[in-house]
Amino acid sequence: MNKIITLGFVFVLTLWISHMSVASQMHPQNQKLVKLGYMPSPKYYPEIPRIPATYAKMLFDQGKAKFLYVAYSPNNLIVGGMYLTEDQVHSVPLSKFGLKKGQPLVIYCQ
Repeated sequence: MNKIITLGFVFVLTLWISHMSVASQMHPQNQKLVKLGYMPSPKYYPEIPRIPATYAKMLFDQGKAKFLYVAYSPNNLIVGGMYLTEDQVHSVPLSKFGLKKGQPLVIYCQ
């Protein structure tokens, strides 16, 4: 019985430590959105800032950002947005997108 309790404690401790390491790597913007309940804690690339869909829509409506869709087919491409396959992402230079200084690039996928 003691072994089971000990293993359970180690498992809980391991989960707690792994959660702490993700939280410490998380972008401050993401931490704020998670704390406010706007999004769950990101599983992948927590250091990359996320934005709520309403904010992305506002940027789109005001023409303040460029949008890049990354997928294997351009089915959900935003009008005026750009498209790359997952294989192209690492080989295409940022200069291709024609970003102005300080202009956000909103990357979305399925």
